[in-house]
Amino acid sequence: MNLDDINNFIGDIDLELFDQLLKGRFNNRHLILEIGCGQGRNIIPFLNLKKTIYGIDVDEKNVALCKIVATSLGGNPAFFSKAPANILPFENGFFDAIINCRVMHFAKNTLEFQQQWEEQFRVLKKGGFLYLSMDTSIHNEEIVQQTDGDRSWLNDQSERLLLTEKLFNLVQLHTGFRLLEPLKTLRFDQDHAHAILCLQKR
Repeated sequence: MNLDDINNFIGDIDLELFDQLLKGRFNNRHLILEIGCGQGRNIIPFLNLKKTIYGIDVDEKNVALCKIVATSLGGNPAFFSKAPANILPFENGFFDAIINCRVMHFAKNTLEFQQQWEEQFRVLKKGGFLYLSMDTSIHNEEIVQQTDGDRSWLNDQSERLLLTEKLFNLVQLHTGFRLLEPLKTLRFDQDHAHAILCLQKR
């Protein structure tokens, strides 16, 4: 396999998500949902591995692109649809794994965040894997310029609902999930930082 073959196989997947794929988190998990599937960059290796992957996004153009990607790689384009992250159109305990890359910090407030969290928990099977990344102030409080209600301004002038210890307490993280790895934070100079959580449903 040459470099072009490798690039075609993995696509432009989020590197931290790819790390979890290499660690075997998805080995025995074949029914997967990506929340905020965007233009499909994360779904490519899973389709190449013949996983059954669903995706939702609030942007119809993104959904259309994911349908094209899925069709080209043998997936089912009908598994991609327009839907909000706080009202998931799936049955309880339907998925083996959920991928949520940089979506939840767009929640309007803590209530919407909690709704999204509860919906993910609802549609994930017991023992299922949740990969979550979102902007955070944890260990990076100095790059937050100001806080206005539930949302905060970062040095790069983006406005986000940041993952905090307070949010952990709100959703009672450790009641429903166990951490498979310690929480990781990635810092992007003085602009922003995001957290990565690798969780298993209890």
